[in-house]
Amino acid sequence: MGTVDPPCGGHTQPAFARSEVEYRSLMKSYQAGDGQAFETFYARLAPDLEGYLETLAPGCTADRTLVDEVFITIHRARRSYDPRKPFEPWVAAIARHVAQTHRPPGRRRTFWTLGWES
Repeated sequence: MGTVDPPCGGHTQPAFARSEVEYRSLMKSYQAGDGQAFETFYARLAPDLEGYLETLAPGCTADRTLVDEVFITIHRARRSYDPRKPFEPWVAAIARHVAQTHRPPGRRRTFWTLGWES
């Protein structure tokens, strides 16, 4: 998975390999309690997340800890996702937050800024 630099110096957004429609559909099924949908969702999204997290927190993704932490957060927040709205920004915000917590203290940035050091 690559990343796409946003205009105006905002946060880097992931360029997921799967289609937005596919992720929305899987997430909607997962929200309805479909365990198989979650397994498929995890298998397809995990590699994309791993690549995106590596750009956000280099060296912190040697194991799947950050990816798993993103999925735990997705699980806890699954009811807040609206399948009528874009999936990528929602999951990217979760991944950025998780990555932020794993950056070395001198390299942390506040979550909702455009890169100002905290």
